[in-house]
Amino acid sequence: LYAYSLNRFEKSPYIYPVWGLGGLPEGFSRLAAVHGGVYMLRREITEIHFDDKGHVTGVTAKHEGKIEGTAKCKQLIADPSYFLETDRVKKTGTVARWLCILDHSVEGTGTAQSAQIILPCKQVLSSFIYLMGRSRVDQEKEKNNTIITGHKSDIYISVMSSALQVAPKERFLAMISAQVYTNNPKRELGVAYQLLGKVLKDFFLVNDTYVPAKELGADGVFICSSMDATTHFQASSREVMTIFKELTGKDVDLTENPDAIEEQFQT
Repeated sequence: LYAYSLNRFEKSPYIYPVWGLGGLPEGFSRLAAVHGGVYMLRREITEIHFDDKGHVTGVTAKHEGKIEGTAKCKQLIADPSYFLETDRVKKTGTVARWLCILDHSVEGTGTAQSAQIILPCKQVLSSFIYLMGRSRVDQEKEKNNTIITGHKSDIYISVMSSALQVAPKERFLAMISAQVYTNNPKRELGVAYQLLGKVLKDFFLVNDTYVPAKELGADGVFICSSMDATTHFQASSREVMTIFKELTGKDVDLTENPDAIEEQFQT
């Protein structure tokens, strides 16, 4: 879909599903039903089963405290949260996300109903100087030199509106995200936050990130990486293609026309 969008909209391959990311699992559940699969939402996995040779054989799930049963499998795809207490994953860092509700578009985006803004790490200091003034920056440097002298990674800002059905009319949803390195992550994302202008309400989240520590699929288990700070899903798209090839031995076929597939599904 990313490649399809790139071919269709040359200036910006960035895509976001109408009604939000919930449309992705919804689409998966429809495909699961068509192919005879079972889709279970909000189910706690209590145990992952392996045979005597260490190969995965299934998972046991429960709902509202009651065991629902064990699903057998030869291959298992999972995110790192299911293996945090094992040696199958290793921590790579920490990502902070700042969700903000606005009643205006972000300055500099014009009349755009959605926007993708990236603050390169080398320009973060310049942004501080512009927003705070040189004298205040010098004061801040004395307090915490490591933050002001330049963030170690890019800061991402994603802005969406009612055009994508993720916010009411006259409201905008902005998300700031970046890998953070100190015990004061809000301070690290402060430059991006100030760019948004007046914020009606905000929510701040901090999550550790992990990657698989072992070879993919050696025992039938394919662990993906945690979602990184980027908001354009490019890294996730690449990983999906990698896991697909490890699972099937084939590359993802991007020659099919998504419009034709959707029409076939609707009929």
